[in-house]
Amino acid sequence: MSELPRGTITFLFTDIERSTDLAREFGAEFGRIRSDHRRVLREAFTAHGGHEIDTAGDGFFVAFERAGDAVGAAVAAQRALSHSQLRVRMGLHSAEPYLDEEGYVGVGVNRAARICAAGHGGQILLSNATAGIIEDLGIEGVEVQDLGE
Repeated sequence: MSELPRGTITFLFTDIERSTDLAREFGAEFGRIRSDHRRVLREAFTAHGGHEIDTAGDGFFVAFERAGDAVGAAVAAQRALSHSQLRVRMGLHSAEPYLDEEGYVGVGVNRAARICAAGHGGQILLSNATAGIIEDLGIEGVEVQDLGE
């Protein structure tokens, strides 16, 4: 795990909204739909310097060295999925996690996953920590909107 970023990391979790219902609706065809989804997301993550940590079901866990890159990847992925049958929720949090032989551990990892779970398909939710960094960067075409606690 020595190749993974250290220090302050921005975590990105994704999840397909209503994936169980979609799997029932599309049956075996859902495998192809999910494969297309994974390809699109992986392309966005790779293009923005993301490190794929894990997948579970239809979701991703990705780490980025910079919050701006993580947001750039999330925005690119959502835009690429805009004509897809799938709606994907994404959650990001910047933290200083522990890194052991199995990967990242700590409250920051859990917080990023919970932020993703709170979202709806098509949303990119940021923690206060990540939002503060993004607001300071002033990324063109990205506007941070406060949704509250």
